[in-house]
Amino acid sequence: MINWKAGAVAFFVMAAFSAPSIPAHAEDMQLQVAQSRVDGSLVLYSEDQFQGSALPFEGEQANLSDSGWNNQAESLSIREGDIWEVCGETEFRDCKRIDSNVPDLGKLGLNKKISSIRPIQQIDPTLIKPLEGRTAGFFPTPRRNDASVPACPTGGTGKKCVQKEANSFCAENGYKDSAYFVNNEGVLEEVLCKR
Repeated sequence: MINWKAGAVAFFVMAAFSAPSIPAHAEDMQLQVAQSRVDGSLVLYSEDQFQGSALPFEGEQANLSDSGWNNQAESLSIREGDIWEVCGETEFRDCKRIDSNVPDLGKLGLNKKISSIRPIQQIDPTLIKPLEGRTAGFFPTPRRNDASVPACPTGGTGKKCVQKEANSFCAENGYKDSAYFVNNEGVLEEVLCKR
């Protein structure tokens, strides 16, 4: 049996986000390609310009030998808003704070010289901004007043109640109504709003 709802959602998402975006610099384009391959708070790459093998990290690593990445990285990317310490020695010694992408670690004297890493500040991935196109907006984790949005404020689970809440959320964010939504254990998620 064909799942028409899933097909319609895929069509709306593809149509809404298919407009090409042109990066200002070649470095930005390489980073876009690299980030589409690997996602993490910090990603180490085996070659400069975010090329080669890549490994994402979300937490501290006192010794990168454990992951096979001791003294291997030539570039790194960091999720916007995060701050990391990258260290030339194990156990967080000889460290530098990094808060942005580094396409060539050699410019910081760290090319193939990172032995430990740890986050200093990380943003909550649930606060990631929605994807917005000309005709739709997709909210992976909808938030209202810095909190998740209940699927049905009255505590019910009926589709009409959840649809009403999804439509209300979309209207609050400048859209007409919702085309798709998920009720994940009483929390509204994956809301696709139409203009």
